[in-house]
Amino acid sequence: MSQRTASHGTFTIERDLPHPPARVFAAWADPKAKAQWFAAPRDAAKELVREHDFRVGGKGTRLILTEQGAYLDGGIDGHKSREQGTVGLVANLEKFLDG
Repeated sequence: MSQRTASHGTFTIERDLPHPPARVFAAWADPKAKAQWFAAPRDAAKELVREHDFRVGGKGTRLILTEQGAYLDGGIDGHKSREQGTVGLVANLEKFLDG
């Protein structure tokens, strides 16, 4: 009988964005805008569900994204893979806002 391993991790990504807070908020909150940048390369992942409960409440122009996770499927990289993908999504957001 094979034993599954779990991987746990936390990571934080911080960016100072030279854009008005309303523009950054809209990039996250508007489903049409978010669909333009919040996606992995087509050959890297299959999109199952795209939904987000995004609420007003932040101040300033600093974006701080923190994720915690427990990966119970014995995946190869666990949280490291998730962090790498999220860094890519934040880079996509920056390109979208600069465009």
